[in-house]
Amino acid sequence: MKEWIGYYEDVLTSELSENIALNSKGWKQSTYSNHEGKIQNSLKRVVMEETFIKENMTYWVDLLNITKDVVKLYQKKHPYMKYFAPI
Repeated sequence: MKEWIGYYEDVLTSELSENIALNSKGWKQSTYSNHEGKIQNSLKRVVMEETFIKENMTYWVDLLNITKDVVKLYQKKHPYMKYFAPI
């Protein structure tokens, strides 16, 4: 399993990380949903500390580019994933 699950250090700059921490007040907390939509009592059912952002929000482009960079790093380590192109 360790072959598939991992992480990459320093993909998010300290400056960007600090800016997000200081300026993420407009972000909405993620909810638990299924194919029909948000589950009633979502906040009680699953505890999550994640938030989500949309294309028109600050830092979207920065985080999108970081995600693309991480995919490229993963593809280098796992060459059979070279056709995976999520974005």
